[in-house]
Amino acid sequence: MLGPVAATEKKPAAPEIIQKTDPALALTVFYPNKPHEVRFRWRLSWHRLKLTPYVGQRLDHTQTVAGLKLTVATTYGTFTSAPVLVVADGRLLNSAERLDWAAATSLSGDTEETEIEGVELVRGLADAQEAYITVLFPGEQAPLDRISFRLSPEQTADCRLIVAKYDELTGGGKR
Repeated sequence: MLGPVAATEKKPAAPEIIQKTDPALALTVFYPNKPHEVRFRWRLSWHRLKLTPYVGQRLDHTQTVAGLKLTVATTYGTFTSAPVLVVADGRLLNSAERLDWAAATSLSGDTEETEIEGVELVRGLADAQEAYITVLFPGEQAPLDRISFRLSPEQTADCRLIVAKYDELTGGGKR
């Protein structure tokens, strides 16, 4: 006969939002615990987009910003400058200004990263039924002149999570 079984405690669930404070920069940043990624293959190229929405707030609470960190991996090759279009439900949410991208190499291959700030940009993605992020390569011959990513429901849910945090920090969902 078996003896009594010890009751096991459940591990507490990981928080949905990570909070990191950097006193040297007088800044606290909030972002999803596990940012989501979309992947697809087009012709002979593989493409991935990890979307990390975030909220940053000064430690003295004088400034709060929201934005998107985009991490792109592609077999097209690396790039350091490219415009980005963000479209939600057929509406263009940003201008296609050229952004600087930081290139990096990891175990999973080459990646490029950039950030776009704007709470209305994140809010627009959070409310979207269908959203796209397109990286443009001006001067390239079509169809190699862009990479378009359709955001997953998990990525728009991450945006909703961050918009809720932004509204909590700023005192409401003012539009």
